[in-house]
Amino acid sequence: MLRRLKFMGLALAGALVFASIVTLLHSMFVDAWNRKQLQELADHTINRADVAVDHVVITLSDLIAAGHANCGEEAIMAMRRAAFAKGSIQDIHLFAAEVHCSGFAAIGLGSSDSLKKAYRQPSRNPSITLSKVNDGSDKTLGLAWKFEPTKEFIVATSTDELLFDMLPGELREDASMALFLDRGHIVGRYDPEGWGSKRPEHRTEFKAASSRYPIGVRILVDDAKLATWNRDVPLSLLLAMLALSLLFGGLVAKTLVRRPNPAEDLENAIAAGEVVPHFQPIVSLADNSIVGCEMLARWIKPDGTQVSPGRFIPLAELSGNVSAMTDSLLRQAGAKLGREISKRPSFKFTFNITPEQFLADGFVDSLRDLADEVGLPREQLVVELTERQEIDCGEKAQAVTAELEAIGVRVAIDDAGTGHNGLSSIQCLGASCLKIDKIFIDRIAEDRRTRALVEMLVSVAREYGMATVAEGIEHSAQVAELQSLGIDDGQGFLFSKPLAAEPFRALLGTESVRALSTIPKRRKVNIVLGDCPA
Repeated sequence: MLRRLKFMGLALAGALVFASIVTLLHSMFVDAWNRKQLQELADHTINRADVAVDHVVITLSDLIAAGHANCGEEAIMAMRRAAFAKGSIQDIHLFAAEVHCSGFAAIGLGSSDSLKKAYRQPSRNPSITLSKVNDGSDKTLGLAWKFEPTKEFIVATSTDELLFDMLPGELREDASMALFLDRGHIVGRYDPEGWGSKRPEHRTEFKAASSRYPIGVRILVDDAKLATWNRDVPLSLLLAMLALSLLFGGLVAKTLVRRPNPAEDLENAIAAGEVVPHFQPIVSLADNSIVGCEMLARWIKPDGTQVSPGRFIPLAELSGNVSAMTDSLLRQAGAKLGREISKRPSFKFTFNITPEQFLADGFVDSLRDLADEVGLPREQLVVELTERQEIDCGEKAQAVTAELEAIGVRVAIDDAGTGHNGLSSIQCLGASCLKIDKIFIDRIAEDRRTRALVEMLVSVAREYGMATVAEGIEHSAQVAELQSLGIDDGQGFLFSKPLAAEPFRALLGTESVRALSTIPKRRKVNIVLGDCPA
């Protein structure tokens, strides 16, 4: 009997100790799990805010690309359509010098005065700033994008959808959420009824901040509610929960994985090799011989669908992915065409870079090392400086041009006459080639004013010893006009669309391209130009 009582006592004590340990472990697990879940909720909310801001920037980029960066009637209608398409956008304002307009000026959606005068906080991209819109709601975020020295878009956007139904149902009466800018300015808020009466010192805080925009999120949870949340698990399930904790953690991690924002999508696409080079031949207008090519980026998803360059190129520049994209494209081009290009010493291989890349520390050394590594002859490379961004034509820009020429690489000015830099870049950069944009070529055969503009650009190029290349040629009549103006080379759909590596290699084997319509015989002109592209 004594032995039986002792056995029962030890069994009961062991059961109590085990139960106490299991209870303690369960309490520690639930507390850690609750905090992890709330922190991940804060991280997910800030990611959601990043994506929302990215979508506004992409909307503005589409307006600029479509030529709606003005206060014309068509542009105002485009602003309205953009606001309707993105329900969180209250209004889009354009400020240009003394001119101001917005999509909904007549009904006063979004105060232009409060948007313009609000304290602005810079993003990682200094041309984009965020601000609090003082409309009395604490639920409106202002986004300003200064895309030209005298022009900027300012957007008033609602933040309601960013916090809607984010908190778990069990916490909505005992927790609050707020979106705030770096100076603590509230731009989004969720407070349950009676929240102000709860004592602030009895709340636990969870925070997260964006790495690209000056915006953060704060979650406050009443301590009494946090102490009881998720703790009503039946004791009979505790052992099973312990045994399945590893599997459960994996499933939760999968469930709560953050959705990538557009910039992360592009970054992943570049890493996965979905962004590939295509090549458009540059031909001699005299005999259709292929004298070079321009490398262009194409994003082809695994299902075969393509993303328009007009959407992902600006995103690459804004998100800081453009250098990685350029490196990836050059590596692919070297692997696929390096040997073919090396066989043709006079062949020029051109590719686009932004002014930011051009002026970055170490750009010339990095390009030299990469070209040598992937087998692209430096003396055949031409970097085309795009005009979507303004370049500071100071001593550094001139020094970079000189350093590039020292390693054999030439500089071309792309989209001449249509971007930020214009004639100033021709004057100071010391580039060896001027590419005339398609916007001038389209009407050169039928509009004498357009022809006069092209003639002026050719004359300026001649004065600076620069070669000229016409882009976007589609008709043989354009070729006749270009030849008469002394332009040696061109590219466009008349000769070939941009091709993937294999068909372009086959085209190179023909040494010349056959235009889609007859090209007139070239008139003789006595003009001496530079040596780019050939």
